[in-house]
Amino acid sequence: VDKVVAKINEKEMKKDNSLAGNTFGENVKYTSKMETDSSGMRYLVIAPEDVDPNEELPMLMYLHGSGEKGAGQDKLERSALPYTLLKEQGSNEFNFPENFRGYIVCPINNGGWCNESSEKCLRSIVNNFTSTHNVDKENIAVAGHSMGGMGTIYMAKHMEDVFSRAAVISGYNTGIDISSINIPIYGYVGTASGDSGAYNYMNGRFTNLKQVNSGHGRAPSAVLKLDEDKNGVPDFFEWLFPSD
Repeated sequence: VDKVVAKINEKEMKKDNSLAGNTFGENVKYTSKMETDSSGMRYLVIAPEDVDPNEELPMLMYLHGSGEKGAGQDKLERSALPYTLLKEQGSNEFNFPENFRGYIVCPINNGGWCNESSEKCLRSIVNNFTSTHNVDKENIAVAGHSMGGMGTIYMAKHMEDVFSRAAVISGYNTGIDISSINIPIYGYVGTASGDSGAYNYMNGRFTNLKQVNSGHGRAPSAVLKLDEDKNGVPDFFEWLFPSD
């Protein structure tokens, strides 16, 4: 009986820590470190500083753009999305009272994402990370910027068994019909002239396209600062990890 009760309590604890109640936290502060999976793939992990080992958290796989090819930790942390979370949070530029409480995994790629080799690497990273961290496997999303946005489209098509949702930031044409993707996929793009190439591709293909006042390079930062509901939660994470 005691063993049965223990299992029920463990199940209820996991439920309490699941997506519905634990995706957003008040003034989440992040830490970062490099990890390596069993195949030798290196990736940056951004996580809340106060993660409890028993706390089950969602996970975002974030694919960098061409400017971070072959990057190390310093360069990845200077790219727009990681930089905004790690450096700007809490400043006047980025002041959300409720922010994403989960793992953000940023793998390093020396080339493009839209190929079977990259897919194999991402699958390896997901398998490794979920075996060593307490991840809500039903809520693993993928997002990326520029070259990483193209990779997001590719992975949303080819890894729908892994990813629950996808968000493309200023991506370009992959030859994949967006309407053929079976998981929910969202689009963000800058309105400044420097992002016109991505806008010309994404406009009309993403029925739910959202626009931010930004050029290409700073689009991820602008997207993270978007809070359309004015509820203190970044729109980007709210879309990828809906709490209801």
